[in-house]
Amino acid sequence: MKILPLAGFSFLLPLYMAFEIIYKDITYKGFSFIEFDANTAFEKSIKQFLEIWNSEDSFSYRSSGTTGIPKTFTFPKSSLVASANATINALGLQAEQEHVLMCLSPSFVGGAMMIARALVLNCSCTLIPPTSDILNQLNAHHPYTFASFVPLQLQTLQLHSENYNLIKNVLVGGASIPKPIERQLSIFTNRTYHTYAMTETLSHVALRQIGKEQGYQAILPYSISLNEHSCLRISGGFLAEPIQTNDLGKFIDNERFFIVGRTDFVINSGGIKIQPEALELVLQEWDELGQTEIAIGKLSHPILGEECVLFVSGDFDENRMKNLNEFLKGKGYQYEIPKRYFSVNGFPRNENGKLDRNKLNECLENQ
Repeated sequence: MKILPLAGFSFLLPLYMAFEIIYKDITYKGFSFIEFDANTAFEKSIKQFLEIWNSEDSFSYRSSGTTGIPKTFTFPKSSLVASANATINALGLQAEQEHVLMCLSPSFVGGAMMIARALVLNCSCTLIPPTSDILNQLNAHHPYTFASFVPLQLQTLQLHSENYNLIKNVLVGGASIPKPIERQLSIFTNRTYHTYAMTETLSHVALRQIGKEQGYQAILPYSISLNEHSCLRISGGFLAEPIQTNDLGKFIDNERFFIVGRTDFVINSGGIKIQPEALELVLQEWDELGQTEIAIGKLSHPILGEECVLFVSGDFDENRMKNLNEFLKGKGYQYEIPKRYFSVNGFPRNENGKLDRNKLNECLENQ
């Protein structure tokens, strides 16, 4: 492995003596990656992040846009440091001893905050451009102790379970975790957390340890409560004012909660309120689902107002639809059962890999 010196950034040694970036088997000590001749968007974003960190400028990040028009939020470096420290304290990470794997897009908060945590921890950070087969690139002797993934990157988990289990602390966020993957994650001896996060809070404010906990719990110094409409309200930390979300929540006890869905996506079918996210989680338990990708959507209906429908990507027919309905009836569902299904060639996703429900519904309304 080739190691590049600090070059013109030797004045940063006292603060970041142990911080280094490892990219394509080359180690860049301190902030020397700023001198890297970047060609790809991934490389340019990393350089830009380090340049802003080493200046008085602010960081700007755009929301995913899954619930509406994407918004841009701006933060001073002190907010990133505060958010990083919240994660470090919650997970018990050790300064100068961790090795961070950053394999997300640095243009979004999830990836950017992994670099920020490495800087605050003053430790090594290996960069790998985001890809769905990221686990294929981990060997049996990798050094990573802390990583963050989106569920799509864990599709080959069964083939690389030993390599994955070597990572002591793992964050999984950006979307719900399919039930088959969550069952696999629950048997590992490392610690994997599903995150509750958003752009305006600079990554997660609550965590749920997979295989150990039934709900999310706010991490210090944040607190989470419900408003009169059962939507989650976040306060504390670097937030100057509480953030009122459109996430519908339900508390299990005084500290732990789970997400029911979003008010943005509620399907009102003849006065029956249907949460597509909750229904999808139930369908993940259906034995016949296999590798078929599904999503619950809606169509306008002349009598009901809105009609609950099923979107599928993969092999599906009327017989399987009948079996699916029988499965839901066995779970106690009646009015929420989709009466029709539509086959699609893959689901629309935004830049962050999240399902774009609005576009999915629009693809039928516009036909």
